[in-house]
Amino acid sequence: MSTTNAASKIQRLQAQLSGLQQEIRQGSCTISGVAEQWLMQEKLTVKQSTYAKYRTNLDTHILPQLGQMEVSDLNMMMVNTYIDYLRQDGRIDGKGGLSAKYIRDLYTILKGIVRYAEMEYSVPNTIKNCKIPPKGEVQSIALTRRQQRRLEDFLRKDLGNPKKLGILLCLYTGLRIGEVCALQWKHVNLDTGVLEVCQTVQRIQNPVRDAKPKTYLLIGEPKSRASLRVVPIPTFLRGILEKYRSTRDAEAYFLTNTRLMIMEPRNYQYHFKKYMQELHMEWVHFHTLRHTFATRAIESGMDMKALSEMLGHAGVSITMDRYVHSSVEEKKRQMERMCM
Repeated sequence: MSTTNAASKIQRLQAQLSGLQQEIRQGSCTISGVAEQWLMQEKLTVKQSTYAKYRTNLDTHILPQLGQMEVSDLNMMMVNTYIDYLRQDGRIDGKGGLSAKYIRDLYTILKGIVRYAEMEYSVPNTIKNCKIPPKGEVQSIALTRRQQRRLEDFLRKDLGNPKKLGILLCLYTGLRIGEVCALQWKHVNLDTGVLEVCQTVQRIQNPVRDAKPKTYLLIGEPKSRASLRVVPIPTFLRGILEKYRSTRDAEAYFLTNTRLMIMEPRNYQYHFKKYMQELHMEWVHFHTLRHTFATRAIESGMDMKALSEMLGHAGVSITMDRYVHSSVEEKKRQMERMCM
């Protein structure tokens, strides 16, 4: 986008925001009205996928229940009651409650709206200490070495299939599913032995109300700046990839061998699920590959900082919390060493 177009876009948004603010100053300060202003402000700073998520969560969960309320009438008891409703019956399909993470995301949006009303219209913020579900411990289930060998034997029988080659690649690099779907051959440098993770693909809700299609594929940068990274390719895997590189267009996507079509993550999930059914390992999910990569790296004594960077984590603490869990036997060995 050119500088002129960007400036024009910002001016239009500022004009719209000014109009909404004038409406509120002349009338009531409802959650719905403030939400539109907050969302417009957020649009200037967050990723397109994040904005779409905010828009969807507002329209699906927050505004139908709370939209007509005055921000000044909102209090901790009301929000705690709303959170309890989300926990018990929040799913729009009527099949129970929302996950703790989903509820925390909704509460974050609601806090942003109330904070905006506080800053812009001096509305007291009375929901600072609401009781939200705690963060659940992330269960990092990895393949055992025997299970990993079974999977690799299965994949190696048909590595001419790029979908199976992609699974092997993720198993030894820790790529996320959106990252491998967006991977192009130009990002795989076999001469230097590294691959560049610089984009991801995901299907997001169309943030424009009543627009068609309702969802669309978005190819963009990974989830955070830390996710922009360079990952070494193991020597044995470089040899396998070398067999296929010469016949590939550099602009082609790794999983489809064409620049005209990208593999959608949910479709790749479908193929992966079918492979796991063939192996009678239905419990294995695609993200298990990433957990397995991290587990094998820790077992081999890899430097934690290096592993954190290869996984694209924002800090070593995330890697430590998620993957470093000593077994009972390891704890016993450590205790015996201490007592020697």
